[in-house]
Amino acid sequence: ERGTLVDGRFWRENTEGQPVASVRAPDGLVLSSMRAERIRAFAATGSRTPGPEFAYLDPSRLRPVVSHLESCAPDPALAGAAQCVALRLDARTGDEEWQLAGDGRVLRVDMSFGGMPLQLAPCPGDCDRKVAKPFDMIHSLAVVSPIHIRKRISKEPMRYDIVRADGKAPVIVATGEQSVAVTGDRAIVIVCGDCGQAEPETAQSLAPYLRANAWVRSDDPIVQGIAARAGPADQPVSKRMAKLESQVRQNMHRDADYVGYADAVEALRTGKGDCTEFAVLLAALARAQGIPARVVVGMAYSARFTGNTDSFNPHAWVQVYDDGRWQSYDAALEGFDSAHVALAVGTGEPHELFDAFLQLRQLRIEHLKQVKR
Repeated sequence: ERGTLVDGRFWRENTEGQPVASVRAPDGLVLSSMRAERIRAFAATGSRTPGPEFAYLDPSRLRPVVSHLESCAPDPALAGAAQCVALRLDARTGDEEWQLAGDGRVLRVDMSFGGMPLQLAPCPGDCDRKVAKPFDMIHSLAVVSPIHIRKRISKEPMRYDIVRADGKAPVIVATGEQSVAVTGDRAIVIVCGDCGQAEPETAQSLAPYLRANAWVRSDDPIVQGIAARAGPADQPVSKRMAKLESQVRQNMHRDADYVGYADAVEALRTGKGDCTEFAVLLAALARAQGIPARVVVGMAYSARFTGNTDSFNPHAWVQVYDDGRWQSYDAALEGFDSAHVALAVGTGEPHELFDAFLQLRQLRIEHLKQVKR
């Protein structure tokens, strides 16, 4: 993604450079290209107290976030390191620590990528050499299944015993379709169409799932035109959602690359995307129909997008609120079943997804079996 500052607003652009959404740009907005100079200037002051807050354009969210600079401990193992400056973002992830030499040269930047530590350092030579072992982000998020799951099995309730490799308790959301019981470092999850508790909602709590945002662009005229084909509002939600699922499948071609996170209009225009594009497009169509829709992230037993067999792979789908319950619809995998485990739900903003996806690297399914109702 890319963007442009115009008249005090930051416009996000599609791959053809056309503006698609905007946010107000606060005075003094610091862009990614400007942060090195801001960090050097802070280091030059020698201050040991945090600097004043400023608005920083977080590249991972393409929106301004409240940030500040503060000193940190130079790495004694790094030759020439005289100062350390930390860029702290008002977000769950994204903090950076810059190791600087006395003359202001950047020796190393410590940050995270995909939940893993990442170090950026000047290349001493042969910088165009071939990567010996490329990092496969999606493969690293696959969770091995202890059993082979046949389609008929996934139609029945399934029980998961889930732990984390780091010993922490798994973070798994309870929904109307899955019950979650966490004891210590273990989560027992049972999934089926009605295995969880109903989730009473109010007009206020449903409002974020009815309005458009920069990714779920239900206010776009083309999206609204397609949504209208699903029928009038007096028809059952399930019937309209089935038609909307069909519309998404007709328009999307599953050219999955797991790079970027396109909005609904971009997905509709190109017809390309992985499960996230399927999800934001279906959510946009549902909201355009006046149906509350939220985007779910988690894992599903399917190799369709990743090629990883006999494993649960990162996945996104949609839940809509119907008759007092959130019900799942999955246009990408052509249907929801008990081989879906939801980790988090949100409005479709990408920053809501990151932590849940990154947790997958730690998850282990110790036991998995079909259960009777």
